Amino acid sequence: MNARLALLGVWLAALPLAVDLPVSPDSSRTDPLQVEVAGGGGQFAIVNRGCEGQVLRVTHNQLRSGALVIEHRLPEDFVIGVRAGSVQTTLNTSTETHGPAPTYAGPEPPRRRYANRYLNPYLGYEGRRAGLGVGVMMADQPFDADQSLVTLEDPLQVVDARNLFREKSITWHVRLGGDRRRLTLRWMEDVPLESEGHFSVDLGFRSSRQLETGIFVGFAGPYDGAMFGLRGRVWLTPGAALQIKASTAGGENGEYGVYGSVMARLPGVR
Repeated sequence: MNARLALLGVWLAALPLAVDLPVSPDSSRTDPLQVEVAGGGGQFAIVNRGCEGQVLRVTHNQLRSGALVIEHRLPEDFVIGVRAGSVQTTLNTSTETHGPAPTYAGPEPPRRRYANRYLNPYLGYEGRRAGLGVGVMMADQPFDADQSLVTLEDPLQVVDARNLFREKSITWHVRLGGDRRRLTLRWMEDVPLESEGHFSVDLGFRSSRQLETGIFVGFAGPYDGAMFGLRGRVWLTPGAALQIKASTAGGENGEYGVYGSVMARLPGVR
């Protein structure tokens, strides 16, 4: 609870940044080309539980994620684009054992580090009142959704990615609402990847012409529980914006994430 209150305080403190900034157009796009660069990091936990749900071991793992997004608006509100990036994971940075160590647990898993590169081309429709999109996720390794990266019996065996982008899956999003209020459901489309959770529910608002804010809840990995987050985007000029988002599970496992991005809208040939 204290972590969530602190997160809310940071978000509220950022609201005055919108005062006296240059006026920005609304989110209705007029420039065909949009470029976004994002990055940050956080921590997720892998929790091993007993038959009655008791916590046996908590393994902390570090995330570092970066992404580049290039999107082009086509006539009639259709868009085409690509997301590309890398998720770097350091496994077993620290481990907590609760109660007597299980006899079957074996030695503490070794500290491992690996990077998962991905490419995500997509297309969609982004109208004033609704939007939807679908893409293909191509990654070196599968993105684990059930936190089985490390088990008590078999620690993760890191495999060199000899085949570039060999793992393929579908990504998508659905948006309801327009510029002032919107509800968005996303599957594997957070920017950068793993900054919210594989599936996220996002409620966004535009409180002024310079400031966009939102709250989101992320599910389905890599975190042990649901992640609750806040985000804010400040338009510095009509074509450039900064965004920061932070999230936490609010529990005792120390799961959190802090990420930032820079967005630019550029003129181009339609």
